[in-house]
Amino acid sequence: MSAETLRRAAALMRERAASANGGPWSAEAIGSEGHRVYGAAAVGITPRHKRRPVVAACTWEPFEAGRSDAVHIASWHPDVALAVAGWLDSEAKYLEDFDIAADATTRHALTVACAYLGEETS
Repeated sequence: MSAETLRRAAALMRERAASANGGPWSAEAIGSEGHRVYGAAAVGITPRHKRRPVVAACTWEPFEAGRSDAVHIASWHPDVALAVAGWLDSEAKYLEDFDIAADATTRHALTVACAYLGEETS
């Protein structure tokens, strides 16, 4: 069960990262409107009209909470998700290769996987 949970979380991370705007992302204040998270790659029809895609818009009230949310979202760009997915897969392989239940080595990975999937840690 543990290896399967790790693999499901890794697959979902990869699926979501593949369809997201490329990273790294940046968080920027946009004045009274709060904060936005921007993708790295510019998009547009012509060079004059190219702009960075908005990944997320965070509230301005309270301003500091919106900033904190934007910075957090920007830090979880697709490259980070792919790195974590790779770690989860390597922990799943470890469990299968040694035919063991989750131990201290894999417990943290399982906690991350369950949190990502919205499931209780077993």
